Amino acid sequence: MASRVLPVGVRRVVGRDGVVTFQARWYDRGGGRHAATFDTVAEADAHRQEQMRSRRFGGSADPSGGRTALSVWFWRWHEIRKARPSTKSVALSNARTNMLPRFGDWRLCDIRPSDVSAWVADMVAAGLAPSTAGKNLQLLSACLKAAVAEGLIASSPADHVHAPDPDPDEARFLLPAELVAIEQAMDPWWRPIVPFVADTGLRIGEFAALRVKDLDLVRGRVRVVESAVEVPKAVSGAATRRTQGDPKTKASLRVVPTITPSVAQLMEKMIATRKLCANDPLFAGRQGAPLSPNNWRKRVWYPAVERAGLGSDKNDPSTPAPHSLRHTAVALWIASGVTEPLRLARWAGHRSINTTYRVYGHLLPEDANPTRTALEAIRSAARQEVGRTNL
Repeated sequence: MASRVLPVGVRRVVGRDGVVTFQARWYDRGGGRHAATFDTVAEADAHRQEQMRSRRFGGSADPSGGRTALSVWFWRWHEIRKARPSTKSVALSNARTNMLPRFGDWRLCDIRPSDVSAWVADMVAAGLAPSTAGKNLQLLSACLKAAVAEGLIASSPADHVHAPDPDPDEARFLLPAELVAIEQAMDPWWRPIVPFVADTGLRIGEFAALRVKDLDLVRGRVRVVESAVEVPKAVSGAATRRTQGDPKTKASLRVVPTITPSVAQLMEKMIATRKLCANDPLFAGRQGAPLSPNNWRKRVWYPAVERAGLGSDKNDPSTPAPHSLRHTAVALWIASGVTEPLRLARWAGHRSINTTYRVYGHLLPEDANPTRTALEAIRSAARQEVGRTNL
């Protein structure tokens, strides 16, 4: 009698007691090997087929869930996602620019870790800054994790994909002469912002939300308690609107004590000349409208940068962005002797000290002379102590 041909992935096992069982074997999406034993061939084969379907369709209870296109799931998730309007606005922009053109038509079950890794590498090769590629990866990862929570797939193919290492040259620092050039090239109405932010390192949304009462010019301090954001129509459902509320993170709520005397005098003069009251916006248009971050960036900052001869293409990493003022402020703090990372992180409003190290760590001095001197003193004292003992 011819031996029975077993299904692929099923083998016959004879135990020491002579009992015959059938073992189903399969690999999961991560390459892990699994096995399960059953009394009959049919049971073993059925179990293996179920595991293969689960792997193919992302482990969804309903295989049709894994067949959902990423674009379909993204829009559903984006609609119900709990996030700040500004966060959703940035996510929407990144999705339309990078994520959806690459994976929008892909079924969730078809996306593999290697596909995600290749996408990240392609973004960097195309000229995107490593930090920008990393933010796009974060967005895809969040979207896929939500799909896991929804039961559409069993695991996220982005879970073990690493963001590209940051480029230490990515942060654009301004030289003192460049700061002066931009300040002089800027519309006089907005000119005080340049030295003020170069002193304090505030984000654009933070200095846009400042009120006169947030300044303590006698002690050279500014309180950060709010941030201004602008939400486009695609997110707000109405025309682009400016909102003002809690800043980016709890760490962003802070006091920055770095306003220099000359900038304090400049602020005093500006407040007096413009007849500003305590609750008035510190930086507002000529008609009193609060500063619009998007308009200021487009109509004031970049034209001044171009007139200063520092670049005309805002997409060129060498062209200073408004955030360059913030980077420059931290660099100036370090150059002035503030080298404790915890203090730098607190003044900059970083949620994690790791951010401070990642962006500014290469600027921190590494003078080992005090360490060598201290080690020598310890060793010398020990030798003297031993010498006295042996007398």
